[in-house]
Amino acid sequence: MSKTRVVRISDAQIKQFMTDDSVSQLRDSRHSTLRFRFGVKGRGSWYLVLHRNAKTEWKKIGNFPAVRTSSVLKHLPDLLTQYSLIPHTAVQLSEWELVSDLLGWYVERVELNRSMSAKRKASIRSVVKVHLLPKLGELLIEDLDHALLDSELVWPLQCDYELSTVRLILSVLKKAFKQARTLKLIPFNPIAEVKFSDFTDAQIIPKSCAIQSNGLPRVITLLNKAPETERVFVLMMLLHGTRIGETRLAKWSHIDFENKTWFIPKGNTKTKVDLVLPLTDTALTLLTKFKGNQQGFIFKINDHSGFSEVAANEVVQRVSAREWRAHDLRKFARTTWMDLGVDYLVGEMLLNHVLNKMDKTYIHTHANNLMRQALVIYHNWLCEQGITELLNQKAVGWV
Repeated sequence: MSKTRVVRISDAQIKQFMTDDSVSQLRDSRHSTLRFRFGVKGRGSWYLVLHRNAKTEWKKIGNFPAVRTSSVLKHLPDLLTQYSLIPHTAVQLSEWELVSDLLGWYVERVELNRSMSAKRKASIRSVVKVHLLPKLGELLIEDLDHALLDSELVWPLQCDYELSTVRLILSVLKKAFKQARTLKLIPFNPIAEVKFSDFTDAQIIPKSCAIQSNGLPRVITLLNKAPETERVFVLMMLLHGTRIGETRLAKWSHIDFENKTWFIPKGNTKTKVDLVLPLTDTALTLLTKFKGNQQGFIFKINDHSGFSEVAANEVVQRVSAREWRAHDLRKFARTTWMDLGVDYLVGEMLLNHVLNKMDKTYIHTHANNLMRQALVIYHNWLCEQGITELLNQKAVGWV
């Protein structure tokens, strides 16, 4: 007796024959290519049986009960088309039904990604938890389209957030779906063609610098009131345009007083590229007076622990009276360099932005000298504006 039964396959039929030892597989009476093979403990596998060049090929397309009959029948035409166009492709129907299933997988994957910074991981976790799961989590993956994203995500978000934030949230969603499709964990990507510009014609205007060109006297006034460690921390960012993470992780071993350089290892940079910044006499004066007999981290909460990310941001908030952020110091430096005539590519190198191959070739041979000249010009200008009093200010104790 044959162990194959020809039936209109359904979840009910599968359950009916699950305990029948005389039946090992089901063939669908409507679709001759569709098979279901029984496994153990209520499980089974879906297959397409295709005939090519006098050969029979079995293509597994999913597992039961993760993939139900309704999903198989819905995607069957697309699967047959795909296999006819690309015979050697391998596609399995997703075991995820809801958007929350896919997002949960993506967050777990992000957490295990050693090449991703802790800050980026935290940002993705927050976007998924605060925005994507509440708004899209209970929706079916296959139902997502432009209209649904517009009504459930993008348009509600733009009522409460800047467009730049909304674009960031959408980019996390798109990245998650793209990764899942690349790994063939979903049979198709329903939002592959979605672009942020599909939802609005409004231009995203970069946030202006909170420290304007005539705002330096106010910055100096605030720094005059700060304890020494906090003052020097903020001054180093003002002097060099460094990121807050690059600055808070600086160690005395990175400072070469003899060769007048500050080495920022790639593990501390956003671009994962080492950066060597020239130290001008202005910067060396500041660091020499601050160092004393210190070792380890330059900026410490106590005798041993360096600034955490939270502590570093709190320092800037205190010093600035919440009038500007650390990134505004970086923007101010970049803008001032341009105003002082510093070459564009030199400015990009000082900021440790990624350069293309042509730019690297153009500037490589004279990079160090050009960067030093740029910082000397900038620091001389800062001194003319009044920061000299901060460099010579007497220490007022640790934070």
